[in-house]
Amino acid sequence: MKKILYLGIFLLGLLVLVTACSQQEPSVQCNSPYKILGSKCCLDENNNNVCDDEEQKNTQKECKSDGDCELDACLGCINSEWAKANPVRPECARFGLEENECKCVNNACTEVKKIVDTKIMAGDKIRFGEEKLPITLEMQKDTRILFVTATGDEVYTLDSLQEAQITLFYGKDRFVIKKGTTQAIGPLVFVYSGVNPPKSGNYAVIKVIKA
Repeated sequence: MKKILYLGIFLLGLLVLVTACSQQEPSVQCNSPYKILGSKCCLDENNNNVCDDEEQKNTQKECKSDGDCELDACLGCINSEWAKANPVRPECARFGLEENECKCVNNACTEVKKIVDTKIMAGDKIRFGEEKLPITLEMQKDTRILFVTATGDEVYTLDSLQEAQITLFYGKDRFVIKKGTTQAIGPLVFVYSGVNPPKSGNYAVIKVIKA
């Protein structure tokens, strides 16, 4: 009787072992251009040992500072390390190197137009966003700054200039900024350093920074 019991236990254990072995996953096989990464076979076209379908899409644009970015003529501003890992990229000429530069805006490499001329003549205006700050401008009387924000443009008008001081309007508010002083107005801070040419010039030299 005991022999039958032992035999039954042995056969039951053998059955469990055979069943477990039969349920094991087959070994992973991969053919080029696919490769085995971890426990699966996947495509890795850029050969960085990360499955392409698992790579975060924002890696191409992510940044912490302007120095993390570079300009690609076709893709625009991209992460420099991503560019090294992806040397084969589309070829086109959408973004000119002379007209565009890269800034890290909200942790994303972003294309911005270069401000080539910072001299604003009477009756003209200049428009820019936070990515251009700080910036030094030379402005004649009756010129305007349009500062781009998420809620619209903030408008500043240079109403008058003298060597000793300038007068700016922000909406209906009037601000007098003396030479060598700093004035916070709305989202911006203005530093007036004098006129150009010195003493007799008709351009006010103004540095603009973020408040």
